[in-house]
Formats: sequence, structure tokens, C-alpha cells
Amino acid sequence: MKAFYIPCALVALLIQFFPLLGAKKIYVYADFWGPVFNIPANAHFQGSSQIPSTFHLLQPARNCGFELVRTHTLKGLTDADLIITFDIPINCIEEIKQYAPDKLVAFLWEPPSVRPYSYEKKYHALYHKIYTWRDDLVDNIKYFKFHYAVLQHMISPTVTFNRKSFCTMICKNKESSHPDELYNERIATAEWFEHNYPDKFDLYGLWWDPKKHPSYKGAIEDKIAITSHYKFCICYENIKNISGYVSEKIFDCFTAGCVPVYWGANNITDFIPEACFIDRRKFASNQELYDFLVTIDENTYQEYIDAIKIFLSSKEAQKFSIQHLIHTFLDLFSTTFGTTHQ
Repeated sequence: MKAFYIPCALVALLIQFFPLLGAKKIYVYADFWGPVFNIPANAHFQGSSQIPSTFHLLQPARNCGFELVRTHTLKGLTDADLIITFDIPINCIEEIKQYAPDKLVAFLWEPPSVRPYSYEKKYHALYHKIYTWRDDLVDNIKYFKFHYAVLQHMISPTVTFNRKSFCTMICKNKESSHPDELYNERIATAEWFEHNYPDKFDLYGLWWDPKKHPSYKGAIEDKIAITSHYKFCICYENIKNISGYVSEKIFDCFTAGCVPVYWGANNITDFIPEACFIDRRKFASNQELYDFLVTIDENTYQEYIDAIKIFLSSKEAQKFSIQHLIHTFLDLFSTTFGTTHQ
């Protein structure tokens, strides 16, 4: 049977006058964030750039005939036309099994170092589609690509080179048993600076012990504001050697006008030009990295900042925008229900 496509504008008009007519109900289950749909549109987030993206999706989805409802449970959603879970909620597997796979879609937000069970194929079999940032999984049949919505403009004006401190790291002190986790590398880097160049490094974030880390300056409220006062930021993802895992961490540095020392996705230059960051993999040790960083003068540093500005304005960078993620969701909805959107 040939699919019948209803223009998005027509659906929006119908829903405006007949709110219950034709609206597809889509439940979204996210067990690890706060009130995803009850936040101001202009809210400022640190380290959770996907949250405002979900908020901004509400009205565009409704305009196209899709009613998004956040749910705290996966029980009894009998009126659902589609159910989306953020990651695989391991504690709700039995509830998930009650639904047909064609009503289930998962977005895998967290890496396997944080939620390893989200990458077990036995759980993927319960879903019709899986959206992931992992390039090695994407086949455009069952697995589809999405990008974190982490793109922001660089602040203006930026702090001048001579007024910036040398280096910082802003992250939580976490643990993982995954063989490619980078949490221990963050700790090792902090300890190396503390033992060798304590006046060149400041550590911020949650769950650090100031007795163990004299560089620790405490938790912060505005990551961008703090980062903007440093020339370099140790920017390690939660995990390395996985293609496509590009999170808010490197983009926060770009927004702050700070040059990141990056370690994470093994194909990072498929997404971000190498002129925009310092690749930690090129250095055999922290000493070798440090020896390179101290050679960077103001003119060379400005070349990094200029390259970042060019990238942030590029077409490639738009893949990491809120608008791009909204279109990813709307494409999912339209292909599922046979409608179109603009």
C-alpha cells in the first residue's frame, strides 16, 4: 500500500483547532534527568546540553501532530503510539517486554563506561530502532545516528591571552571498570601537575577530595565563565577509542574561548578540524604535552581560537546544533507515522 503523507503545516492547523484530532502520543522515559519538559527555554546548562534540546522539541513536535509526554513509568502506557527511552532502563526491562518492538525506540545517550548494559544486543532486540552517536553501530536499518546538541557561539569578548591562567580541568571524579575509561587518566593528569607544576593547574568539579588534590578549587556554577580564564583545558571524554563519541566537553571549551587538550573519540577529526584542539594522543607523556603547551605564544594561540571560530560557524558544526537534533526526532516521528515535516 502506498503511504499517504500529510503535510506538517496542515496537521499543525488541524491540531490548533482540534487538539485531540490526529495527534500521535509519544511517551518519553528518562530516568536520569530532572524535569526534562518543565524548564525555561533560556535556561543555562552545564554538562547536560541535551536537556534544552528536548524542551525545544515540544512545540515543533506538536506542530507536526506529535504529542510528547514525559513519563516516570513504563507501566500501562496503552494509549502510546510510540515510546522512547533515553538509554536502556535496566530496571524496567520487564515492562518494556510488554510492548511490541515497533512501538519502542531507544536513544543511547551515555557511553558504555557509564551504562554498559545499554550496549547489550539482547536488550536492543526489544526495540524497533536504536539511535546512537556510535559510528560503528550505525547501519541506517536498525541503528541510526544522532549528535549531541552541544553547539553554542563563542563568548564575546574573550579573555585576552596574557590575562589567562595556564591550564584547568573541570569534571566530576567518577569511576568505571570499562577498559577504555578515561577517568583514571584525568586523575593521573591532575596528580602529575600537582607534583610537577602546581602553579600551572587548577582543578574544579564534584566529588574530588581536596586532601588528595591540592589543585582542587571546588565545585562551580558556571563552567563557561571559569574555563574562559584559562589558556588550556584538559578535555577528556568519559571513554576513548569509540568512534563518534563527541560530547559537550570539547564544545564547552570552544564556547569559552579556551583551547582544549582533547582525548576521546578515535575519529574526532571526522567532526572537528585538528587545528581547533590539541590531540593528547600525539604525546607520549604529560611532560611531553606540557613542554609543547608552554611553547605556544600569543600568535599561535590566536590561530587556534580563529580556527575554532571558523568551525563554529561552519555547516559541519551544525550537526551538533539543537535544530539538527530536533530534525532527527521529527524525522523519526514522520517515518514512523507516514507524515512529513519541514
